Amino acid sequence: DEVPEDAAPEHFELYAACQKEFYQHDIYSRVCIFYGFIHYFQSLCFYGLGHINIEIRAFWVSYACVFVIAVLNCLIIRFEIIPSNPNKKQYLRGCQYCGALAVLSAAIGMSLDFRVEFDPNMIALSWGFVFLAYILQLLYALRLLEVVLPDTDLDGLTERLGASFLPEGWTKIPSSFSHVYYFVAPPTKLQPGQNDLVREIKQGGGGAYDEVVGNSPKSSHAAAEVPKESDDRKYHESMPQFAFDKHVAPWRLVASIQFALPCAWCFLILGTIVDVIIGDQALVTAPHWSRPPMTRLSLAPHELGTPLGGPWAAGDKPFIPEQMAWHEE
Repeated sequence: DEVPEDAAPEHFELYAACQKEFYQHDIYSRVCIFYGFIHYFQSLCFYGLGHINIEIRAFWVSYACVFVIAVLNCLIIRFEIIPSNPNKKQYLRGCQYCGALAVLSAAIGMSLDFRVEFDPNMIALSWGFVFLAYILQLLYALRLLEVVLPDTDLDGLTERLGASFLPEGWTKIPSSFSHVYYFVAPPTKLQPGQNDLVREIKQGGGGAYDEVVGNSPKSSHAAAEVPKESDDRKYHESMPQFAFDKHVAPWRLVASIQFALPCAWCFLILGTIVDVIIGDQALVTAPHWSRPPMTRLSLAPHELGTPLGGPWAAGDKPFIPEQMAWHEE
């Protein structure tokens, strides 16, 4: 079959065939790096809350430090997640910023929990902020899952100068990251004025040959005498997608990992509801001045509340000095 004059060069076709085997892996690997960064930044916020409130005991610093990191997280999300497919329904549009709001809710709840005076009303209010932070985290995780799912109606990207390009038929990629794919496939055809020298040598004449030699009868006769190699390859034929690794579709792997996060937040919300009902220290040994951390409960009636132990609970009788010494069980 005669190849069109504007058909892409053979090495373009070969490279595109190679790219079609890994373009999803390349795009989703960039998405995974982005997800890793935003989760790392958010973890710094919660780490800062715990460290500054518990270790440093600085009220205003906990808000200031966490606020700066939360703003950084929002800016990165704003630059990376931009829905570009008008045909895709966005059920949780804007919820990618719920992660920063969850940090603010956690900061307020922690301030109420660490207040100077004991107040049952403030404890109840702090529980409310805890649940609010968990719900915001759940929405945040669900939104990240929504944007990472591939678009079913996205079929390639239009070729534009300086932008990513994916030919028609390259699907199963998330459109919200289309501006940061940084993936450029070879062009599907030659632009006016471009020539494929390799094909001209094989076929003899045409393209740049005619421009240099001219269309004289002699040149045409010489071109006709050049033997042409048989080329049965069909240009731009549809090749099977991921023919060698169908069992590891990138979008399934990334979506499965992200799906674990909303499941974990649902489990944590249910567990917190149980803690509100039965008490937050009902299932583990409560911290106590007379017992080192990370220890099992002592056997009754001994070691009920004193470092050296005794047959009565702590506070039932006045402690003697000998009972104030620590010992190893």
